[in-house]
Amino acid sequence: MQNVGKDAKRNSIIDSWGAKKKHSQQVAKQSYKDYALDFSFDLSFVDQQINAIDNLILNGSTQIRTSPKIKALAADKSIKPYRAPFHNKLDSMKDAYIYFSSLEFCDEHSILQLLFISENTKDFGKPVSQGKGSKNEIHPELLTDFPSIIVDYFGEIGWAITELKKELPLLPVQAISEDKTTNNHYYFISENNLPFIEYLHHLFEKIYDELNFIPINIITKIPPFKIKSSGYAHYNIFTLSTNNKIFLNFFDALMNNEKGIPDYSKTELFDGVKDYVQKTEMVIRMLNQNLIFNLRDEKSRKQLNIYLQKKVSCDCVNVPFTNLIFRRHLRI
Repeated sequence: MQNVGKDAKRNSIIDSWGAKKKHSQQVAKQSYKDYALDFSFDLSFVDQQINAIDNLILNGSTQIRTSPKIKALAADKSIKPYRAPFHNKLDSMKDAYIYFSSLEFCDEHSILQLLFISENTKDFGKPVSQGKGSKNEIHPELLTDFPSIIVDYFGEIGWAITELKKELPLLPVQAISEDKTTNNHYYFISENNLPFIEYLHHLFEKIYDELNFIPINIITKIPPFKIKSSGYAHYNIFTLSTNNKIFLNFFDALMNNEKGIPDYSKTELFDGVKDYVQKTEMVIRMLNQNLIFNLRDEKSRKQLNIYLQKKVSCDCVNVPFTNLIFRRHLRI
């Protein structure tokens, strides 16, 4: 894959990077500290990465300039009927210049593939709802002007790096010892080859024997939420994203139905598990208790609701009052 992003050099990119560089540096260092759980962890490689980006932007040997043709193209898209990236807002001229100038550069130099990463999914992503765009599909209107060029689009930088780390010449990162994130008190059950729901039940029983709430940054670092050798799990707005296919496939088979409730008729999911209904509901309840109501496949972006909708019979005085039924408990 030929990556022309390293050749791009525009004042708008330089200004944007200058404004965000210090914050990005601080966030990166804090993230690695949280991951390593070790404040002696050497973070100098973060500074090396920042310096490498500086060098790419400021000293790149090739500059992509915005031609009159691209300026006219962008201006034409910014008037009615508005076309991407102007379909949500008109203040997207710099984004249009960068994107279409890169495509023109590819076209002029017979580069057939462009890697394009932008978290501005509102302007660049395929519309999925009002004012929101897809994180893994580019807006189809952005592919019509240079149809011979394949655009690989990613709406999250972390996801892009995870997917492309084998192909891109990334700077080496200091290895983080598994010993710093492994706790034998919990990992013993992974060696017993337990059925999946049995494994989760044992795990939660062990954890909740000591805690009523597990900090979400801990959940994302332990199996099965994170695959030990190549894990990438994170949490955002009641949703746990993971690349553990066993975890995702189990709950997809269990919960993906019209009613959105566990389907216990699929007994093949529970081979060798006693009291599987109680254990499964305990696991889902514990996930919900930790504000995890959705699971998302980090690669396909497919999302699954795992909220446990369980009706509980209650005759306390609060129920009729909540439902505006007063007569039952108000006697004059």
